[in-house]
Amino acid sequence: MWLPLIAAFGRPVIVVLGRLRYGSRTPAYAARRTTEGLSKPEIIRCLKREEAGVGTARAWLAMQAAYDLATERAAGTPKVRRLQPVA
Repeated sequence: MWLPLIAAFGRPVIVVLGRLRYGSRTPAYAARRTTEGLSKPEIIRCLKREEAGVGTARAWLAMQAAYDLATERAAGTPKVRRLQPVA
């Protein structure tokens, strides 16, 4: 259950470095932040924070969806009756 959170906090370094090298928008962001006076480690730190936040939000949403699905399955199916044909 906590594995998505661990993965979300453990992988931003790899993702950020890949985005800096191969991404379309991230190099432009890094160039802009460099002109604002930030160093490369500071830029990577900012990107890691953003990526960890996104990953954590996705993990929490996935866990919430799994919980909702499990509670609905445990509740059983409601009684359903056939619709009457319209005359």
